[in-house]
Amino acid sequence: MLRCLVDASPDVLSHGQIVERVWQSRPISQESLAQLISRTRNTLCDRDKTILVNVPSKGYKLVFTVVNSAPTLFSETEDSPAIAENSEICTNKTKQPCFTKKVFFGGCTLLFAASLYQAYALVKAVYYKHEYLSIMQATPYPYINRDETGQRTIVTIDDHECHYTKGKHFLKCIKTNN
Repeated sequence: MLRCLVDASPDVLSHGQIVERVWQSRPISQESLAQLISRTRNTLCDRDKTILVNVPSKGYKLVFTVVNSAPTLFSETEDSPAIAENSEICTNKTKQPCFTKKVFFGGCTLLFAASLYQAYALVKAVYYKHEYLSIMQATPYPYINRDETGQRTIVTIDDHECHYTKGKHFLKCIKTNN
C-alpha cells in the first residue's frame, strides 16, 4: 500500500485504485482497506493522521517531505518538527510493549519461584507426616511402670532404675543388681 501511495504522490488514490493495486482486484471485505490503513498509520506512527491523509469522497494520499539524502535510523541530522514529533511517538510506542514483556517475564519468574517454594513445602510436609505417623505407631517402651497413685513413674534402663516423682519433679536413679 505504501508503494502505491508513494508512486501516486502527491495525487489522491481512490479506494478502488488502492484495492486494485494492493489486492489485484481480488474480492475483499469492507473492513480490509480500513484495517490496512489503520495498520499503516500505526507503522508510520501517524496518530494525528497527517502523513496518510484521508481526502473525503476521493480517497487517500501520502503527505511527506522529500529529503535529498536518505537519513539513517541513527543519524544525528536535524529532522523537521513533524518527523521529530512522530519519532517521539514511535519511541513511546516501542517502550510500551517492552515494558509489558518485562512485567510478563517478572510475573512468570515470581510464579515459578512460588511454585518451587510450594513444591518444597509439599515434600517437607509429606516427609514429616511420615515421621509423625511412624512415631504414633511405634511400640511404647516396655520397661515403664507406674505406682498405684500415679504420682511415681519407674523406668528401667539396662541395670539402672529411675524413679520420677510427678508432684516434686524429682528424678532419682539407682543401680540394680541383677
